Amino acid sequence: MSPVLWDAKGGVASRRQWVDGGMRFWRSMG
Repeated sequence: MSPVLWDAKGGVASRRQWVDGGMRFWRSMG
């Protein structure tokens, strides 16, 4: 999902959650 869509639905909290999920994903990959 795009962070813009999350922002539109839930605001900053959802975007921050999306970013945290992305960081966890990249850490698990690397």
